[in-house]
Amino acid sequence: MEIKQSLLVLEDILQNYKAAIGKDFNGYRNHCYRVYRICQALTFLTAEEEHKLQIALAFHDLGLFTAETVDYLPPSITLAETFLATQYLEKWQTEIALMIGEHHKVTSFKSRAYLLVEILRQADLDDFSFGIVCHGVDKTLIRQLKRQFPNAGFHRIIAKEQVAWLIKNPLNPFPIFKR
Repeated sequence: MEIKQSLLVLEDILQNYKAAIGKDFNGYRNHCYRVYRICQALTFLTAEEEHKLQIALAFHDLGLFTAETVDYLPPSITLAETFLATQYLEKWQTEIALMIGEHHKVTSFKSRAYLLVEILRQADLDDFSFGIVCHGVDKTLIRQLKRQFPNAGFHRIIAKEQVAWLIKNPLNPFPIFKR
């Protein structure tokens, strides 16, 4: 599979948040690229699905940086909804909100109407687990993606934020994970 370097929609959105993401920009950007490519390996994507996926990926973890919280899914969804409104793409709000809101779901997301939600959930887990969890994607692809789009400290960012959250919120240790 050919791995293109640039996803224009994703890049345009991320550039608007480069200052907010700060030193973690490359790590987050590369995570988005790896997840996108894993989604491509999991299923054929139409042009519209590629567009939706790039938007969802740009925002899926963004609240971690903009709202400075581990409970970042609601702020990430709000950012995406605002963006969609400015682009006159409100008709995609439900699907993209589900893609963001359910991407850490522990169990499968079952919906015939919104198949991309489950594809994104699987791909994000495949990447986040360093390929230990694999939903039918060749591990060679995972290694190739890691070389082309290095981690650049992305997992460190998540771990650091999670520990800080845990200290402050011991009774709600993992707010982003759902059943």
